[in-house]
Amino acid sequence: MSAIDLESAVPEILAETASLDDLLAAVKGVETWDDRKAQILDHVYRYRTDKLLRAADAENGIPELIGHLDRVAHPRRAAALDGLEKPYASRWRTYIDLLDARLHALQSPAPAMVRRRAHVEEILELVVGGAVANRKELRQKTGLGEANLTRLLNLMAANELIVLSAAGREKRIMPGPAIAAAAKAPGPTTDPPVERGLSYMQTRQAA
Repeated sequence: MSAIDLESAVPEILAETASLDDLLAAVKGVETWDDRKAQILDHVYRYRTDKLLRAADAENGIPELIGHLDRVAHPRRAAALDGLEKPYASRWRTYIDLLDARLHALQSPAPAMVRRRAHVEEILELVVGGAVANRKELRQKTGLGEANLTRLLNLMAANELIVLSAAGREKRIMPGPAIAAAAKAPGPTTDPPVERGLSYMQTRQAA
């Protein structure tokens, strides 16, 4: 592919065809960031992140995109990107977190362990059965305290038993992709559940 011009590129085409190496080369060639360049890249990264989050065979593609985004959102250029209309560097680091959580879920049998924890099956029955749609309703139904409920929901979301999505002041709670695959484990397992769903990269490679 020829060199990418972020001023005139069509984001839909880049999302489908551009290699990560070509995108990184384009990023390195930017002297002054503006919203047009960042918007084009954001469309590409959002498209590819969403595609990998939905794919069942994404284990090979996720680490590559995480590494790329980590270089693009490096602190060396983060201030310029976050100073635009939207905080693009922070957005791209959020994509890293989402991809990292998905990778952990793909590699771990932990959802079955999580389902053995107190209150988890009760919460799942309410969510899957449509009896609750948000945290407020769930607190009323279960009687759980705010701190305990928050820990459980974060743990369940990290292991893809539920999905938490913004809906006004209350997060909407929906069944996650692991529901169909996860069953109560008959015995103990040596793999611990994903407590945070994220394993932040310890080192950042400067571009």
